[in-house]
Amino acid sequence: MRSRRIYTEQLAHRAPELVLTFRASMRGELAKAACLDGAAAIWSLWAGYLSRPDGVRLQQWLAVQGIDLEVVHASGHAPVQDLQRLAAAIDARAVVPIHTGRPDLYESLFENVQRHDDGEWWPV
Repeated sequence: MRSRRIYTEQLAHRAPELVLTFRASMRGELAKAACLDGAAAIWSLWAGYLSRPDGVRLQQWLAVQGIDLEVVHASGHAPVQDLQRLAAAIDARAVVPIHTGRPDLYESLFENVQRHDDGEWWPV
């Protein structure tokens, strides 16, 4: 991971090309880095967590930063038919099997499948 590290002072310049996993503890550092213009946030957990105190604080912080929050529940156990409908609805350019016991089945279930090894970096 060290060879791929991005330092705070690089964030603003590289922001348009970056996607990051966000934790609430990062709020101050990201705001200070002035890298949030044009940012968007995706909530991929159960939407009910957003009504809890931590979720409310996060939404308030995002609003102050001018960051839209999209709720896209991506975890759990979705049936194949639902995943196929989602891929079709968004006209997915790529479907990448992640966190699945049978990535080998995806080619027979979806179009545009791209398989990547754990730890592999690829452009999005």
